[in-house]
Amino acid sequence: MDKRVKNTTKALKRALFDMLEQMPLSKITVTSLCKQAGVNRVTFYHHFTDVYDMISQIELSYVEELRDYNTKFTQNGKVNFLYIVRFVRKYSDFYKIVFTNNIPTKLLDEMYAELKKEYCTAFGKKDIEQTKLDYMYTFTESGVSSILKKWVRGGMAESEDYIADLISEIFISMHSHI
Repeated sequence: MDKRVKNTTKALKRALFDMLEQMPLSKITVTSLCKQAGVNRVTFYHHFTDVYDMISQIELSYVEELRDYNTKFTQNGKVNFLYIVRFVRKYSDFYKIVFTNNIPTKLLDEMYAELKKEYCTAFGKKDIEQTKLDYMYTFTESGVSSILKKWVRGGMAESEDYIADLISEIFISMHSHI
């Protein structure tokens, strides 16, 4: 990627994240975003169709990193919650926006799809009916999401290890009777 394009994209991204701390995404206009970033609107439209497209493209750049996700997601057949927590911290600016504005995200969807595969593989062997397994997974996904949201919204004061261990401990104790 050309250095000017990188700098422009970086300035727009920073401006968008800064603005999202002050107002919801629905209130941000291309004009106000470009003014904040010091970027011409024509330049913005050369890269994005609107602010929603910009959020989507930012997310897609993060999703690319998830292509490597399967190898890091499990260790010895167990879910590697520390990897998930580190991934969230790495992109904490993005997740802060997503969690604060309740923006649906493909990134979390992909992460949870991988979690569901592992979950169903592990617990599907225990002769649990599929409907029950689906509800159990939904409950687990919501719990993991809620812990991550609380952690990010709270400024990530606790260590990554603490959060990963907490999720793992809850996960194990919740499923130990199965």
